[in-house]
Amino acid sequence: MDIASIKSILKLANHKEYPWIKRRREVVKDKRYIFSVRSDFLAKYTDIWYRNRYPDTERVHEIMKSIKKENEIDNRIYLALIKDRPHEDKLLCFDGNHRREALIRMYRMDGFTCWVDLDILIDVSDAEVISAFRRINQAVNLPDAYLEDDPSPVQPCEEFVKQFMEKWPGIIVDRKSTRAPYCTKNQLIDLVHPFIRESNLMEKFIKINKEHMGVKYAASTMKICDEHNVCYIFAEGCGAVRKSLLTK
Repeated sequence: MDIASIKSILKLANHKEYPWIKRRREVVKDKRYIFSVRSDFLAKYTDIWYRNRYPDTERVHEIMKSIKKENEIDNRIYLALIKDRPHEDKLLCFDGNHRREALIRMYRMDGFTCWVDLDILIDVSDAEVISAFRRINQAVNLPDAYLEDDPSPVQPCEEFVKQFMEKWPGIIVDRKSTRAPYCTKNQLIDLVHPFIRESNLMEKFIKINKEHMGVKYAASTMKICDEHNVCYIFAEGCGAVRKSLLTK
């Protein structure tokens, strides 16, 4: 499927033969539209924006429970058809990916669908999507590193996290929050972002681990660390790791 195909899909809106897609209004001429679609549309024609983190599993499950209870979803999902960038065959979700992921999982698990409103930008640049993303998230403290001029700035971080989890299984948890000596996936991404271009980043973490292994911690903390391939990196919390990375 290419850009022309995506546009053709959107042009099916409001035809009686295609009741699963409706165009509500044009916000900005030839640029921004509000659609309502049946939620299986998300599984077929959308993907995550390459600048976004992958959704947190715990939060996705919470949203799934809410949808099952209410039989509908609150709030819009924001998509963009980006020109001259990767993934031109999909509408990319740049805000609302937890809601999007929840609906996709529910559709694939048991065929559940409901109506969802989409705010869609058409034929926009990556810079325009960044601007829209910042506008929507004005009250949220966003890491600028995710918005740097790189066609896929998140991917190197995701790859590093994967390697880290293979080396120290179980110490990185897929939750919104946790306590030392554990670390969440998003916390680790935040930690490595400023250093991701450094070739010796993993060696820095190995050095931090060796230094912490020589410290006497609470018995419960040491037990957890030893059970996870002797990973003491986060024994003093993520803040301490950040300071260590800055000085190494």
